[in-house]
Amino acid sequence: MSLGSLSAVESPLVLHPRQEKVVREGAGFWLVLGAAGCGKTEVLIHRVAYLLSVGVPAETILLVSSSSLLAKGMVQRVAKIIGFFPAILAGTFYQTGLEIVRRFRQRENYTLLDEDEALSLLGQVCGELLSREHLPDSKVLLEVFTRSVNSQEKLRDIVNLHYPHLSSSLPSLERVYREYCNKKKVWKLIDKNDVLLDWYRAVRNEEFGYQMSSAFRYILVDDYQNITRLQSQILYQMSRVHKNLLAMADDAQMVDSKEGSSLNHLLEFPRIYPGARVYFLKVNFTATPEILSLSSTILSYNSFQFPREIISQRKNGVKPVLVKCSGFKEEAEFVCRRIIQLLQAGVDPEEIAVLFRSRVQVAELEIELSREKIPYYVSGETLLPLTSRLKDLGSFLLVRLNPKNELAWRRILSLRPGIGPATRKKILELVQTTGDWSETSQRLKTYPWSRRRKEAVDNLLKVFENLKPTSSPGENFSFILEQSRQGNFPANWCSGWFSEEFIELTRTTLSCFESWADFLAWLGLEDFAVVEADAFPGRVTLSSIHGSRGRHWLVVFLIGLCSPYFPDRSATQDPALLEEERRLFYLAVTRTREDLYLTCYPQETKKGVPLNQPLFLREIQSANLEKWEGG
Repeated sequence: MSLGSLSAVESPLVLHPRQEKVVREGAGFWLVLGAAGCGKTEVLIHRVAYLLSVGVPAETILLVSSSSLLAKGMVQRVAKIIGFFPAILAGTFYQTGLEIVRRFRQRENYTLLDEDEALSLLGQVCGELLSREHLPDSKVLLEVFTRSVNSQEKLRDIVNLHYPHLSSSLPSLERVYREYCNKKKVWKLIDKNDVLLDWYRAVRNEEFGYQMSSAFRYILVDDYQNITRLQSQILYQMSRVHKNLLAMADDAQMVDSKEGSSLNHLLEFPRIYPGARVYFLKVNFTATPEILSLSSTILSYNSFQFPREIISQRKNGVKPVLVKCSGFKEEAEFVCRRIIQLLQAGVDPEEIAVLFRSRVQVAELEIELSREKIPYYVSGETLLPLTSRLKDLGSFLLVRLNPKNELAWRRILSLRPGIGPATRKKILELVQTTGDWSETSQRLKTYPWSRRRKEAVDNLLKVFENLKPTSSPGENFSFILEQSRQGNFPANWCSGWFSEEFIELTRTTLSCFESWADFLAWLGLEDFAVVEADAFPGRVTLSSIHGSRGRHWLVVFLIGLCSPYFPDRSATQDPALLEEERRLFYLAVTRTREDLYLTCYPQETKKGVPLNQPLFLREIQSANLEKWEGG
């Protein structure tokens, strides 16, 4: 039975009765549990299409996903079903939260920090306060602070429970966090954690909260298993008026505990939402019985999980292959050799993915792929030149909007020829004591610089004077690019590794934004996956396992299934982290629709007897695998 029999919607997919039940009857509070491949995304897509087909206004639907790429894909799929592009609000928690707060609550013009900028600011704070004290690097600090915010627990409790080795440094951590928050406030900066906190405070406000909750009649959430306590509280407040929340989840794909996620939200759902329905999708539509068998074997070693009964609708496929190699080089040679065979057999390169646990694992493979002239891209990294240039561009506007934004100033000054460390330091001192851009510009013009320094500063100010904040980002990029070609920026800013291909890609990307506000919000959230998906057609994908969520390929290679890479060495000492590593393993193997290759290079004695065989290899020995030698 298709959705076409329910309404004017002409669905290209015949839904299973259990899926169709959710699509038709999913009003109220629903928690829908299903393993990978059970059609959770299809249910969300068709639920949205169904609501639109029966007259629900698009602007009253909120669709929250773990990935901006997945959210975009779901909206495009909805458009194909209903015949037009719906104006629903769809995106990640950060994207939707930023937009909702912008709609309903006027606030000062704050700049959104991306992760690199937040790390830079933390490093600066540590250097100013605690130059002689031993603290973890900024990445660990940001992880600790993020976990505290998202779990809504005190920093002290987070450190003592999850980072006991940092307990002796707790006073310093608290001091760094206070100063980090203070600098953000003074410089009018916010990070991703502030986006959620701002949303939560607004939705709890009697006036704004009622307006926000009333505006969205239906809220649909994908990957509910990965939400944090703070996100759970936001959803509770957002759904309090219309009481319609449809949450899709797979407990086996909860892999974000370091950000504050917890499976407790699934267990607590019926208590938080009295009368809620907990519903199971039991039929798998994408995986072969062989892949299902392997995934079940992986999860069988976990203690904390929901009971599951999964039925494959597909006939038997091929066995997953476990390939034993002698090391990185032999592994890379095998993967390349097999990819060449697949390409020669007519497999689309876009249907092939290589997944890894640690970035270092693919270094040798990239060399081999390049040698064999196999086109590929590294998901999340290939657009780094574009990322950097867009951030450069955004920095100019950020300074115009907020002259006290020291991070933006530092980025700009590092690009300018003729401005050395002493001049840079003085500019940063001057801009912190001024008001708006007009006053800042005047202060820099009238300061008694030396002749050479004055010329450099005047040239910089000319760039700012010719920028037009009221113009589109694309128009301003053209101006900056022309300045670069005239020698006012380093030569490689628009040439060399930043090729004409990337310049054109930058133009195309910027053309998507009508206003600077939209561009800066997008830039702060590092939403480059959407661009990346369309930027590199005809290439094999290299991706981290985390980055593969929501995506599927015909053929998947999971490389380096051995210590110390997978499971992560730290997880072997922590049962909870080890269970999360198994869920990550499960996530990886369920990304394939047909073929799966698991490569490893276990240590052996001279007699060939396995020695210290990696944990996951031992655990999957009972699975129905085909075993090859990499050489």
